[in-house]
Amino acid sequence: MKVLMFGWEFPPFSSGGLGTACYGLTKAMNNRGIEIAFVVPKRYDAKADFVKIIPAGASKLKMIKVNS
Repeated sequence: MKVLMFGWEFPPFSSGGLGTACYGLTKAMNNRGIEIAFVVPKRYDAKADFVKIIPAGASKLKMIKVNS
């Protein structure tokens, strides 16, 4: 399974508790075999081997229209 998550922080950056919560959540999901892409508002030095960190506006993002 693949999951796309959005947040405004991810360790080592922290302005509150969201980054810590997202770190724990993505690590636990990865331990269950889930592949996670995590989109943050801007580029910064967030690195983790269990989640793909993508800054918003990055050329790696591919937009797909979904009929739902």
